Amino acid sequence: MTNHSKTDMGFGKKVRAIWLDLALDLVADGVPFDEAKAALSEAIARDNPGPEAIRKVLAGLNRVWFNPPGYCRGTRDAALSLYRCADRQLPRLLLHWGMAIAAYPFIGAVAEAVGRLLRLQGTASIRDVKRRVGEKFGEREFVERIVRFDMSSFLDWSVLAATKQKGEYIAVKPIPVPDADHAAWLIEALLHTRSEGGLSLSQVRQHPLLFPFMLEGMSSGLAISKSNPRLQTMRHGHTEELVMLRDG
Repeated sequence: MTNHSKTDMGFGKKVRAIWLDLALDLVADGVPFDEAKAALSEAIARDNPGPEAIRKVLAGLNRVWFNPPGYCRGTRDAALSLYRCADRQLPRLLLHWGMAIAAYPFIGAVAEAVGRLLRLQGTASIRDVKRRVGEKFGEREFVERIVRFDMSSFLDWSVLAATKQKGEYIAVKPIPVPDADHAAWLIEALLHTRSEGGLSLSQVRQHPLLFPFMLEGMSSGLAISKSNPRLQTMRHGHTEELVMLRDG
């Protein structure tokens, strides 16, 4: 089992949606990473022919879909089950987003910064995102570079659109998530980005990290825990329900 800490950084290069799509289809077919590398490398090389660029993208695809960190291996397995059960018609972005933020909580931090800026001012500039992420992880050149790669990945995934202002982005129309199982899985991925504790349902519904989606399939905490055995809910106060990862 691959062991990674939750502080490992995000993508070392832009990771395109078409490469994630290919990785998802291969892993859903049961193809191990060592056997998938040739097809993935060929696809990556059409845009990034350099061996170092290919290596970095492969590392991201491997961690997200083939060999995720141990703490979110069950999340990946559940994603594949959902994908197969939906005859592969489930929006792939939902699965890519969830696995990217779960396997790389740093990407979750970037996404959360973007979501907060979009909510605050309607736009998110890469300068402001770098500043916010730098406050948490340190304003180092390496951190800023990874933020740039993550942001360019988001742009390729069509969760952001560029404005006329260089380095400034707006959100696209969020994807509705009406299915309770899909919503509960996305909540599980969100909780992996946190070091500890749960979130209230109201926080989950409005969480900036999930800005590309509109969670409709969330009627109650009971429905969430029924849809996802890796989650549990508990009453907090008179009116609020907390949702958290189940131990083990």
